[in-house]
Amino acid sequence: MKIAVSDHEFWKRYLPWAPETLAPFKMLSFQIFEVPGGGQPRRVRSMLSGFEVALLYALAKEEWTGAGEIVDLGCFYGFTTWCLASGMRANQSVGEAAKLNRLYAYDLFLTDGYEKWIDGGETIHTGSIFKDFLDLNGEHTDYVVPCPGNLLQMQWGHKPIEILHIDAAKDWDLNGWIVSKMFPALIPGISIVLQQDYIHYYEYWTIITMEYFKNKFEHIYTIFGSTAAFRCIEQITETEASVELSELTLDEQCRLMLSAMSKQSASAQEVMKTAYAKLLIDNDKLDDAEDVLNNTRDDITDDTEINFSGIAKSNEDVVRNILKLRRAAAA
Repeated sequence: MKIAVSDHEFWKRYLPWAPETLAPFKMLSFQIFEVPGGGQPRRVRSMLSGFEVALLYALAKEEWTGAGEIVDLGCFYGFTTWCLASGMRANQSVGEAAKLNRLYAYDLFLTDGYEKWIDGGETIHTGSIFKDFLDLNGEHTDYVVPCPGNLLQMQWGHKPIEILHIDAAKDWDLNGWIVSKMFPALIPGISIVLQQDYIHYYEYWTIITMEYFKNKFEHIYTIFGSTAAFRCIEQITETEASVELSELTLDEQCRLMLSAMSKQSASAQEVMKTAYAKLLIDNDKLDDAEDVLNNTRDDITDDTEINFSGIAKSNEDVVRNILKLRRAAAA
């Protein structure tokens, strides 16, 4: 089965606010969800939109064949893991025995740096949310392999990966680890990679990465929030995956950014301009970054389901502040 870019029905079946949704969870408000459990619904926070979590659930339920593992990189409280595991449970094409220990969930599970996303809890004083993750995913323990720790000190091995959800590429080093350790495990023609921070100002290296490997992937959808989904279409060797993308020249990184931007919708391009500006700021091209920001629009009228204009505005504001601080530091 293949996701068609124009197949809006694929999403509507699982959107958590749809009257006849097939999703087993509800959206109470933006990034606040409700899941069943223990006879009483449970409220859970997520950094993802309703579109993004619907996609995760649908992929695990309808697309996962069991040919490879499912990997959730950066699951935080664990709602993304819950969606994937719930989709696995509902998947009727993979036998129950074949589902055991097939979903790997990586995270530091620490509150440091994420305080604004934290809900109170009895054990939150420890600075860890690992217990919250375990509590939320208690019914899926046979499926889930929790992997708490620093990703840079961990390994993957050689198991094939069928669904790779990336929300842990928070810097060049982490991005490089993911590419070198996990991209060679992708299955051509089957595996799906979800770059959760693709349409966002901060992690411009994910854009550079996917464009660098453009001959190895096809873009299949961009989801409101910040996720872009890609299908692996050609094997990535360990040698190819060992490339140090951070060492590409600035000109080459800019070329890859602009090429990737041109393939997205009009409003998504405006968000990606802020990522482009952040790349320029990080390389001390402050005047060039300001020019890019001055040409960023937040009034694009794309399809309402994938309109990123509001995100473009918020991202532009953040990057302008970063630019202001950088100018002050350089004065």
